[in-house]
Amino acid sequence: MTAFDYGNPVTKLSPIESSKAINATLLYPTATGEDITGEIFVFPNPYRGDGGYREVGFEDPDRSGWTPWDRRIYFGNLPEKCTIRIFTLDGDLVDTIEYDRSLPGTLEFAEWNLISRNTQAVVSGLYIFSVESESGSYLGKFAIIK
Repeated sequence: MTAFDYGNPVTKLSPIESSKAINATLLYPTATGEDITGEIFVFPNPYRGDGGYREVGFEDPDRSGWTPWDRRIYFGNLPEKCTIRIFTLDGDLVDTIEYDRSLPGTLEFAEWNLISRNTQAVVSGLYIFSVESESGSYLGKFAIIK
């Protein structure tokens, strides 16, 4: 919805219309822990370097200034407490994420900044992740296209 004013030809006031995106809000739906019934998933998958995530506020929601360290992939439908391990296709450990939803300020999903445990930016390719918790384990995959 936009606001529009025809202006005034007598006073030479030009017509004006507000932007369609002036009050737009970007939402990312997530389920609460009680609602989780599906498989664990990764988003965005594939992660694309040219995906425009920064422009829509996905990687810089408060618009404080973007850096390459702001890149993010999210893991959803996670158990209450788990360990996420990310591997290359060769089986090399890239990073480990400890997730505990019971901690204050924890979101309903875990995030990873695409930086390896050796503080290097990861490269394009397919990655395997494992989620291990007291209730079992899960394997999945995701792609990064830079």
